[in-house]
Amino acid sequence: MAATQAELSKTAGKPIHCRAAVARKAGEPLVIEEVIVAPPKSCEVRIKIICTSLCHSDVTFWKLKDFPGCFPRILGHEAFGIVESVGENVQELEEGDPVIPIFLPDCTECTDCTSKKSNSCSQFQFKGMPL
Repeated sequence: MAATQAELSKTAGKPIHCRAAVARKAGEPLVIEEVIVAPPKSCEVRIKIICTSLCHSDVTFWKLKDFPGCFPRILGHEAFGIVESVGENVQELEEGDPVIPIFLPDCTECTDCTSKKSNSCSQFQFKGMPL
């Protein structure tokens, strides 16, 4: 059942406590832990995850002992959720929007992002999200 707007507004702007499957070391079993998630910063969105799963990318990064493998890591980016809160400068989404997170970011402006034939952003490919 999706969260109501009133439920989402109660936590907006505050740190939240939730449970996550955390990989502490490469290839070791995941541990279910309570984590604290800070409010979103500029250009960030915090999502209430409704359901998630592990995909091949998760498993690959879980096994990597060297960069780009880094730990601790929360796996399960293939998910469905509801936008719980948004940081400054976020214009595309608002609280309550249903979303599906993706593993690779996109800038929405480069040749690949505007193409109907590609889904691999040339601006962020292998660079990760901007800081």
